[in-house]
Amino acid sequence: MTPEKILSKQIQAVCGENNIICFDVNVGGGQLITGSYFRTGLPRGVSDLLLFTSNGKTAFIETKIKPNKPTQEQINFINTMKKRGFIAGVVYDINDFINNYLPLLKP
Repeated sequence: MTPEKILSKQIQAVCGENNIICFDVNVGGGQLITGSYFRTGLPRGVSDLLLFTSNGKTAFIETKIKPNKPTQEQINFINTMKKRGFIAGVVYDINDFINNYLPLLKP
């Protein structure tokens, strides 16, 4: 499991403890026998985690471990979600999530 996937799992655990629904939106793909490639899931740039609260708040969280940085597609997605009034951003460790995003999701 990658360090970013471990961070995603930590965030999911914290969400579960706080009655927040958290979906890990993996995308995938592969090569067919014919040699062509396919891709499944959401469009490029969509955040790793989608969070929903019982009080109607929605958040889009991209997980990164420093020194990794979000791609331009991820930055564009985050900025678009923020402009539409959603909580969105990049989380680099579990304390970052707990201190900077969890309070925004609580009633």
